[in-house]
Amino acid sequence: TLLNTREYRYHVYLDRIRRVVTRPWSEDVEKRAAALFISGRPLPPGKEMITKVWLALDAKGAVTSIAVAKSSGSRTIDLAAENAFRSRVFPNPPRGIVGEDGAIHLRWTFVLKVKTAQVAIQPTEANPGSDRF
Repeated sequence: TLLNTREYRYHVYLDRIRRVVTRPWSEDVEKRAAALFISGRPLPPGKEMITKVWLALDAKGAVTSIAVAKSSGSRTIDLAAENAFRSRVFPNPPRGIVGEDGAIHLRWTFVLKVKTAQVAIQPTEANPGSDRF
């Protein structure tokens, strides 16, 4: 399919982005989950929380906009997804990934699998995708 072709064609660049955002996202999620637990509002155990974000990067790979396209149901967890990209630059994007408007448009999906009500959560890796959900 077109989606698979696009992801494969740019997989090295998308994987570089994934490697940069996964750790800060995981660490932020763990801190936020702990704060929610301490405040008496733990994440629901056994639930998979999915946040989808739209991203725009300039032709040099700097993030110019981030928007939550689909919420996980927790604004706190959604903020971790946004923060993973905030003030980041992913240099040397392949030419073909830059659109006619001079920007790179991506969607990114973050999946959080909550193991227990405490902070024993398992953040999964960020998954890149195309500009469509």
